[in-house]
Amino acid sequence: MMANYQVVIVREAQDIDKLDNLQPYAEKPQPSTILVIAHKYRKVDQRKGLAKSIAKHGVVFESAKLYDNKIPAWINEQVAKKGFAIRPDACQLLAEYLGADLGRIVNELEKLVINLPQAQPSIRP
Repeated sequence: MMANYQVVIVREAQDIDKLDNLQPYAEKPQPSTILVIAHKYRKVDQRKGLAKSIAKHGVVFESAKLYDNKIPAWINEQVAKKGFAIRPDACQLLAEYLGADLGRIVNELEKLVINLPQAQPSIRP
């Protein structure tokens, strides 16, 4: 209300049968509306009209899962952003235990950081 933009989020778009009916809107979008279509579990077919229209008049953002071998480096990066250090074997242990669910990893790292004393900026297994 009284904002410059109106945000419309379509969640679970992969379950909508006639998602292509949004193509006329995607070709002539309202400048005051931000339309977000959240599509999970598989890639959107880029050959279809809706995807082409969105790519032409808007932004298509794809977020691919991290490969399992990249998870320890990502954990190390997240810990470093918080101002702590972590040993490589601890990164590997966390990656093996938690898997590739980044939300779960962030949650567990937050718990670890809360439990660390400020004088000891290192996470050990």
